[in-house]
Amino acid sequence: MSHPHISRVAVAAVLAATLLVLPATVTAQIWGTYQGDTSHTGFVPITIHPRGIQHVWSRTFAGPLNPVAIGSGRIYASESGYFTAGRGLWAMSAHSGSTVWSYPDFGAVFSVNAPAFGNGTVYIQTGRGSSPVEPYVYAFDAADGTPKFRVPYAAQWERHFAPTVYLGDVYVNGGYYGGAYRFDGLDGTERWAAGLPQYDGWTPAVDDAYVYAYVGNSAPGLYVLDRQTGVQAFMIPDPNFQWNGWTMSVAPVLTTDGDVIATHDGRLIRFDVQGQRIEWERKRAFNGQVTLAGNVIYANDGGTLTAWDAVQGTLLWSWFGSGGETITGNLVATTTHVFVQSATTTYAVNLTTRQADWSYAAAGSLALGEGRLAITDDTVLHVFSVTVDPTIPQPPSGLTATAIAGNQVTVRFTPPTAGAVPERYVLEGGVVPGQTLAALPLGLVPEHTVGAPDGVFYVRVRSVAGGVQSAPSNEIRIVVNRPEAPSAPVSLTGLGSGTNLRLTWRNTFAGGAVDGIVLDVTGTIATSLVLGATETFTFDQVPPGTYTFAVRARNAVGTSGPSGSVSLTFPAFCSGPPDTPAAFIAYRVGNVVRLSWDPPATGTAPATYLITVTGDFSGSFSTTARTIGGPLGTGSYGLSVAAVNPCGTSAATAVQTVVVP
Repeated sequence: MSHPHISRVAVAAVLAATLLVLPATVTAQIWGTYQGDTSHTGFVPITIHPRGIQHVWSRTFAGPLNPVAIGSGRIYASESGYFTAGRGLWAMSAHSGSTVWSYPDFGAVFSVNAPAFGNGTVYIQTGRGSSPVEPYVYAFDAADGTPKFRVPYAAQWERHFAPTVYLGDVYVNGGYYGGAYRFDGLDGTERWAAGLPQYDGWTPAVDDAYVYAYVGNSAPGLYVLDRQTGVQAFMIPDPNFQWNGWTMSVAPVLTTDGDVIATHDGRLIRFDVQGQRIEWERKRAFNGQVTLAGNVIYANDGGTLTAWDAVQGTLLWSWFGSGGETITGNLVATTTHVFVQSATTTYAVNLTTRQADWSYAAAGSLALGEGRLAITDDTVLHVFSVTVDPTIPQPPSGLTATAIAGNQVTVRFTPPTAGAVPERYVLEGGVVPGQTLAALPLGLVPEHTVGAPDGVFYVRVRSVAGGVQSAPSNEIRIVVNRPEAPSAPVSLTGLGSGTNLRLTWRNTFAGGAVDGIVLDVTGTIATSLVLGATETFTFDQVPPGTYTFAVRARNAVGTSGPSGSVSLTFPAFCSGPPDTPAAFIAYRVGNVVRLSWDPPATGTAPATYLITVTGDFSGSFSTTARTIGGPLGTGSYGLSVAAVNPCGTSAATAVQTVVVP
């Protein structure tokens, strides 16, 4: 990784900081959708102390409650019903439980479903009404409840899990005869609708490339759709699927290495997405949704809490509860505890002692976000403050490999913003997931280039403070000097302006080295172009027509699968400014300050980046690089970066404050 030298004036004009990164205030992890995130893991990477779980308020509603969402200091709750008027949606202060805004009546519809939060918006689906009234996806401004849109979708008499909100758009279960939809998260424009076997009681899992649905009937299996187009990429059959009704009652769970975990008819199943096969399944008495924390699966096995190795599918341990109670409902895991429920009680089970450290006499559905634990118990919502133990270091997040050249591997991550302040970081890894054969101290730097031997490794990073190590970050796979096809590029974005085309993407390093890129073009003209090992492409004279673009990485061994795709029509009106850059970090090594970021994962393609600095020096400058650094003088500076193209400038990243002593 190169860090071009900048003059002191230029650096001050945008960086001027020593990365003592006084970590900028970062919003605590939200609980935005079913099981918290778009992978539906049910995992919140915090270390809690049971004495820090305190009841703060309870509130009773007219109807039974759906699972809640948590974000922006609010808890969003909806009432379930069956052709019952007066069932609505409430946004409440997470601090006090008071109503901030409400939409009190969706009318006499078959179902009012669980809400989701994202994009500063609350999304919710209703079922078909009796007038007849079409089923709708609603969107409300999360700040004040102002309606943003209401769009119809096809459905029969069904109930759905919360929508899945990913990179500005919203994905839902729907279809008169089964399927999934993708809607624009800002204005509700339908981007695509895809047919699937007809089931309700699920929501898609989503990542940069794909949308995942696990459903059964005549062709049961894991359906994998292209996220950009909705076209089925492939399907992994599940030949042992036993039909037990038209409601799935589970959603697919994405692992950190791109596979999918699910349960059905007593089985725990791991789908190998890259190999397009079932890697393993375990037949016992599994029931309900699993929770995934790193490489450990927490599952309800016949009413018993069980922990399983996510890679091998082997049983690690079990917890039987108090007095033979049967475990039910969803599970929520942290780095220190897993929250489980019986029919009457919620417990926090310590993952080290495997004893219950805390309990409360209520049970239903669980959500954990922004320092609040929410328990819905029929018509009653109970809310607790959950304090991160300030003496325990928290794990970094967003670990990724940004470059591999020969035996030099560059990794980057986001420092934690709660718990004990890290004194240093440790990079550890092994040859199988979860294994630690070696550990390398990194100092207090969130980006590092290290030498690695030849091989395939699974690595993660931990924070260290006061001699205590945090739980691990997410785990990534790296391939060093091994003959293997590359992994697929991600974050493909495009820009059309007149006859000019610009594409950007990010190469990944979970496979072999990237020696070149194949650009696949379909539509008015179909072709494939072989490019160098680049992450951008421009062309100035695109013939009139509509085109779909995707990229694949290549080397001497083979070619990766495709990235997501982008469709553009030419000649094009300017298709809009880019989205905000991702994964922005700033840090100091000696008196050299460095900035690093990823391109936006959605929206239009950026052409340059605008770095802005405030504080002891104010100014801005442009760069085409995604890493930059140089020596700085003494001062305190606020740093941010925005993406720019001929159509405009994105919103800037959150400001990070850096102090040069």
